[in-house]
Amino acid sequence: MKIMLFSHIGGSRIITGAEKYLLLLTRELGRYADCTLVVPEEGLLSGAAKAAGIRTVIHEVPVVWQMFNPGPGLVRDVEAKLNQGEHKGIINLLHMHQPDLVIVNTCLNALPAVAAKTLGLPVGWFATEKITENDWTGLTVGFMNRYSDWIIGISETTLRPIRTHLAESGAKVHLLPPTWLLEELCPGNWPEHREVRRLELGIRTQQQLIGYISSSLHEEKGLEHFVTMAVEVALRHPHSRFLIVGNVTDKAYFDRCSQQIKASGCGNRFHWKGFDPRIDTLFPALDILVVPSLIDEGFGLTAAEGLLFGISVVAYRAGGLEEIMLTIGNDSGLVEKGDAAGLAVRVLALLDSGAAGLEERRAANRASIEAAYGIEAYRQRLKLLVTQFQGGVQQWRDRLHAQPIRFLDPRFLVKGEHSSAVFLLEHGEKRPFASEETLRFYRYGWGDVRQVPDALLATILTGAEIRHKPPSVANRPFAMLAKGSGPAVYLLSHQRRQVFASALAMRQRGYSPDRVVQLPDEELLQLPLGEPLRACPAGRGKRVQRTRRARKGRRLLRRRLGKEKRVLRSGRVSRGGRTLRTRHTGKAKRRVGKARHRSSRMVSRGGTRRSARRRARRNTG
Repeated sequence: MKIMLFSHIGGSRIITGAEKYLLLLTRELGRYADCTLVVPEEGLLSGAAKAAGIRTVIHEVPVVWQMFNPGPGLVRDVEAKLNQGEHKGIINLLHMHQPDLVIVNTCLNALPAVAAKTLGLPVGWFATEKITENDWTGLTVGFMNRYSDWIIGISETTLRPIRTHLAESGAKVHLLPPTWLLEELCPGNWPEHREVRRLELGIRTQQQLIGYISSSLHEEKGLEHFVTMAVEVALRHPHSRFLIVGNVTDKAYFDRCSQQIKASGCGNRFHWKGFDPRIDTLFPALDILVVPSLIDEGFGLTAAEGLLFGISVVAYRAGGLEEIMLTIGNDSGLVEKGDAAGLAVRVLALLDSGAAGLEERRAANRASIEAAYGIEAYRQRLKLLVTQFQGGVQQWRDRLHAQPIRFLDPRFLVKGEHSSAVFLLEHGEKRPFASEETLRFYRYGWGDVRQVPDALLATILTGAEIRHKPPSVANRPFAMLAKGSGPAVYLLSHQRRQVFASALAMRQRGYSPDRVVQLPDEELLQLPLGEPLRACPAGRGKRVQRTRRARKGRRLLRRRLGKEKRVLRSGRVSRGGRTLRTRHTGKAKRRVGKARHRSSRMVSRGGTRRSARRRARRNTG
């Protein structure tokens, strides 16, 4: 089974929770299938994927922002993108790689799902965020339902609006929370990392470090609420220190928070650091982690990672954050969303328990989060999901085999109705042209291209790409006309070259001088020289044509005779969906007799080689 997974982003400065989720999903699916990860740009995600040995493709993936926060114009916006052909490049990509299953990450990733369904492929749609609930939420859910075979949420929070607006969601909707690979986080090195980081920040042994971590610092993540809480704690607890980690994306908002810190008179107790993807060197330094998100988080991976490192976590009741804390039995760390004073109360209570109390909680936090969301629990859930995927892919293959076979005319090039790639049909495969320049080099034009349904084109295996730099045996079409620096024109096929003895010989075989491609002499000399192609004598050419006409006539006759015989045997004829008794069997018999007479005349007049020899023996005898 071949799976192609699409990421909606791939930044070079930060890596989001959705990207981490997709990276680990790709690695774990690699245990069952051949996986390819598609990212829109080079960045941290693509680098981590390549380092893990995952086949990675860089390709533009347009997103639909209204899918997350739907409005009345959602359908219009999606249709406009489709009419502009923004998904054509993705269809081309699917034609080239031919996956059996397409997986899209986040609700924003609508176009890869549409492209996959255009080709008739099974789609798994992963919801990693909670869709905004309003009057138009049903539009997003309906779109996801239409263009997917499975909808997988990373938490019950992400699945809630989907289940609300999808009546029959039982067999289609699944849950697969995030996880991590503990061995890659090197737990044995955590004490050393704690010591080094705290030394860098100037944190002493008796001081407690309270952290705020986010990939980017913007209002929805609640930095201002953290600052309000921190100022209150700083005034009441002299040994508290604070670390803010994240990249500044909203300078005005960050400046406002900075001014609040300066006005408190506790600025020297705050530290700021840009986003650091090496969480195994950062989290061990913390004693308490505060996650004051003002939006319902899809899962809250930062809080889960904090608990994994044994850190005490205080968080707002914000979607997936609340779900995690309740699952591990840590509801005492939850505060109502927007209550910064409540955050301060929870943090002060933890500080008052002393270093011994914080250390005691480390082992309990780690054990509870591992039991609920560790890799073993993840793999058990994923195995059940993969079984669903395999069954769906097999059903898709069975439907393909049950469809009547449609043969495409190999004399023409083909392209899909909604894609731009052009293919040459050879030996049961479709070979894509690398560019329009390559198309022209081999003497093809757009008049040679025929459009076919993309779903039909997807059923044909994709062969090697046709290139013209260099026009080597592997890069060029299997059969073609070519010439070097001399006047001779060759037919290149079956790994040999045959020279045409004359222009007539070329025309008799159905070739046109307009198709002759100029190749370097060294490319021609690499092929052995076969028998020359000579023109057929005039009489022989006519006999060949007559023989072909006779064969065609016999085929048509057999079809007609078969039909007339069936009528004679049954005495019935089907008309308008009803089977009637025919009164004209006599007419049918006469038609059969006439057809046989015409056939005998056609065969004698058309002449096969055997009948020609019999006539010659009679004439000479």
